[in-house]
Amino acid sequence: MHTNYHFLTKLVDHLRGRWVGLKLLAAFSQNKDELVLGFGSASDELWLRAQLGNGADGHGGGYHVSFPTQFARAKRNSVDLFDALLDAQVVDIVVTPFDRSFSIILQETRHKTTYTLFIRLHGPRSNAVAFRHQKDEHGTHLVGLMSFHTKREADLLLTPDQLALTPDLGYGAWQLLQDQPNKWLPTLGPLPIAWLNEQGYLEASETHRWTLIQTLLAAFDEGSYYHITHGGKPHLSLVPLGEVAATYQDPVAALNDYVNNFLHLHGLSIAKEAAKAKVKQRIKQTEKYLSRITDRLQPLRTERSPEEVGHLLMANAHLITPHQTELVVADWYHPDEAGQPTEYVITLKPEVPPHKQAELLYRKAGNRKLELTHLSTQLEVKENLSLELMTWVDEIDALVTRKALKSWLQQHQLERPEAQTGDAEESLPYKRFVHAGYEIRVGKNAAANDILTLKHAYKDDLWLHARGFAGSHVVIKVQAGKPVPQAVIDHAAGLAVWYSKGKTQPLCPVILTPKKFVRKAKGSAPGSVIVERETVVLANAIKPE
Repeated sequence: MHTNYHFLTKLVDHLRGRWVGLKLLAAFSQNKDELVLGFGSASDELWLRAQLGNGADGHGGGYHVSFPTQFARAKRNSVDLFDALLDAQVVDIVVTPFDRSFSIILQETRHKTTYTLFIRLHGPRSNAVAFRHQKDEHGTHLVGLMSFHTKREADLLLTPDQLALTPDLGYGAWQLLQDQPNKWLPTLGPLPIAWLNEQGYLEASETHRWTLIQTLLAAFDEGSYYHITHGGKPHLSLVPLGEVAATYQDPVAALNDYVNNFLHLHGLSIAKEAAKAKVKQRIKQTEKYLSRITDRLQPLRTERSPEEVGHLLMANAHLITPHQTELVVADWYHPDEAGQPTEYVITLKPEVPPHKQAELLYRKAGNRKLELTHLSTQLEVKENLSLELMTWVDEIDALVTRKALKSWLQQHQLERPEAQTGDAEESLPYKRFVHAGYEIRVGKNAAANDILTLKHAYKDDLWLHARGFAGSHVVIKVQAGKPVPQAVIDHAAGLAVWYSKGKTQPLCPVILTPKKFVRKAKGSAPGSVIVERETVVLANAIKPE
């Protein structure tokens, strides 16, 4: 109920006595969705901190107000807001009737201009909007000046009066809706309804029901505030319900303690569970990947090597006659229990000379050795990662602040880097990823591939592309004086496979070369380039997180 109309009414009544007469000295933001207002006089200083986020935790964690006793503004990443209102004096604070919003009325004495700073705590639609009072022949009306959320321009037209309600709270209106008291008085909210149900409201007689309603409204006016746990979640309530942790008589103290302790701790708990879910997903993905590698390694380690078959073929090539489709040879590589050679049947291609068939077998054997080495390395890496991931859950449980959790997530590459801006991100020709501290860029389409390679990559950056398949150009941005770690190359190669037509291949070859060896032929198709020198690595597709 920390954003409930009935609580805001008590809160504003309490604030009015201290705030009227103070000047708005500061208005700024230094974190996403956060508005900070500083009020003061020669002898007093008060702060309002409004979190106007989207409430993604489903519990109002993204939208609330609190009143710190002091506030140290950061020297960087801070933006001034509502400049027109600065130095204006607070003349009143009012709650919008039966709505989750309130207004701070300010007056600029020099030009005698009145402003309304309207703060809405409407869940995902929370916002702060500044209005100027303008008089004309029809009276005084509000003109929108600035919205805290700049993309919500429509809020500049939504004044407090438009949100105000005037419900009929008489006995007759209640009688018609007594089975649904939240429709009779929409501002009750879930906690008062739960309190009514605990008192046996639905089973009670009409007279007793009305008595319970009046008792509830009297509790709202009483001025007691409770920190409770109900439904497994912390709440600030105007009625005792569930497990009561603390009782307050001061609404500001109740709100500040709730926001600083209960809400933040609950938010930390939710964030930790989300982080652990990410780790468990990584564990699941790693185990799945390990299973695939093991399944692929098993035949590579146990099946006959093509190199052996090539040797047997060349040793017996003089026995092959034209149009022969099979050759039975003595296999000394796999003798029987008595030490004598066994028989092995080599399938022949009549139209291909024996030495050419042997060359194909030797090439196949070389690729097989590369694949075996690569998969064995990946198996070791993933097994070590799996063991490390098992410890991450315990590390998350040991963290005690949101800041520490965020830092931990960034350190372990479990949190995406923040986008520069929406418009800037959309205009870039590539998708951006970060792995182990290295930036990896992936072209969005054929035309964007050209722009990425020719304009957004330096000569020493590493360039990758799935060999033999249409797909995105991939660039690893190098760091001066540092060799790119193999883990970063493997990850970028996996992305190159994922963003190509070869993503379904069990193991796909990927071209790796410094960008200086990549050039574009005049008149060639979008995305088509010439690679003058290359190394080939094998990779599985890696789905971006």
